[in-house]
Amino acid sequence: MRATSLRKRVVVKSFALHATLLAALASTFIASISFGEQAISPSETSPTKKSSHENYPEGLILPWTIHGVLPEIVKKSETVLNDIKKRLASKLFTSGQPLFDFVNQKSIWSPSGIPISALVFARTTPSGILSTKKSALAAPVAFELVWSSLNDRYVVFVLTKDAVKNSILGASHTTISKKEWEAALKSKSLLQLLQPKIDKISDTSLARAEQHLQNDPSLKSALHIGFALRQETTRIQDGSSYTLNLLLCEQLSPTYVVTSPTGGEQLGTVRFLLKEPPSLMRPTRAVITTWNFPQNTSNQPKFPFTINLYMNFAESVLGSHIPSAYDANLKLELNLDESIALPLEGNLRSFLEGEAQSLALNAPIKVIKTFGAWAYLDKGRAFGLKINDRLIASSNISNQNAESVKGHIVGYYGADLGLTTPGGQKIYEGAIMFIRKGQPLVTIGQAFTFDSQKFPAPWPPQ
Repeated sequence: MRATSLRKRVVVKSFALHATLLAALASTFIASISFGEQAISPSETSPTKKSSHENYPEGLILPWTIHGVLPEIVKKSETVLNDIKKRLASKLFTSGQPLFDFVNQKSIWSPSGIPISALVFARTTPSGILSTKKSALAAPVAFELVWSSLNDRYVVFVLTKDAVKNSILGASHTTISKKEWEAALKSKSLLQLLQPKIDKISDTSLARAEQHLQNDPSLKSALHIGFALRQETTRIQDGSSYTLNLLLCEQLSPTYVVTSPTGGEQLGTVRFLLKEPPSLMRPTRAVITTWNFPQNTSNQPKFPFTINLYMNFAESVLGSHIPSAYDANLKLELNLDESIALPLEGNLRSFLEGEAQSLALNAPIKVIKTFGAWAYLDKGRAFGLKINDRLIASSNISNQNAESVKGHIVGYYGADLGLTTPGGQKIYEGAIMFIRKGQPLVTIGQAFTFDSQKFPAPWPPQ
């Protein structure tokens, strides 16, 4: 009886948390949401069978995400921001409907009594995205509008994202001076000011998403970059340092898989309504940024300006610190189209390229240490090795007459072992493979690959 009562309290608590999230999703403006996806009850979001995401609409328009803007300015701009989102939806989708209508049409249960009027649309003929897809990363797609501030400018982003994984496919931004925005509010011309700019950056974001999917870095490397702030800037004159992290995401997303620092809560709530399992992409490398704004004596700093960026890196499986750092003074300037030029020095890209190569999906899995029946591998969980995955020596693939060498993954190790690759690169996390009895000894440097044989074997034999 006590156990049943406890389970009821857990479900009620989970439902209450989602009521808060749903109310936030129904609102056009979201500054921050305090409840993460870990608050969701596993019993309501983890179906027994694996989902193919068939419940998702092809496209979603998420509510505005806002950082570093005064609440009174947000309130005055509310009607215009709603209109912008409706116009973007009309531009992108041939048909659309509110989220609850879509859920009801799919005969998916939905919590009753919770108001939701978010403009979440089902897309039938997209602007070329589905026709160019090369993997499951292409659809369903989510579009997110972000409004933030930086010095004397407001910054607006359009993010094109994988709606299931919350990874960035394409991004683009523009800026408007705060004085011009507020003057347009007074003259009731803000929509006329914003609309052409939103149209332009949404086209750019879509084009970059198509290019990203054509080159699809997720098929080449298991490197997934996640940006996080060491601390948020609170000085309204400086603006939000989230803006600067999003500029980094925009620059790196064409080349790498970058997880979105925004929108996770909204997509988690959509997933909850659609009764889909958790599928958000986790970063395999965490980048922690510290933006040191210049000490300004003026009331309102302006572009151009120089800012110090310090980065720390960590692998995200075991949380091991990677002893590399990026420390540079960056001069931020406005381009002719009023976008922000954020220069990144070559050593950051060379570091990321090295990490991408270390997690390259076409690289062989090699033994770097043996201990009895256990073989320590140079690839781990970030690469995609899971407990009980079965591996076979690559020599058995190329030479069918070679004596069979097989094993399966039984655990992981971290940087504390101090192991390195044959090339001398330190390994921050790797997998441990158990070699069964009666097989030849495994040697250091021996290559393995995934075993295509299924276990247990089907019966009767084919």
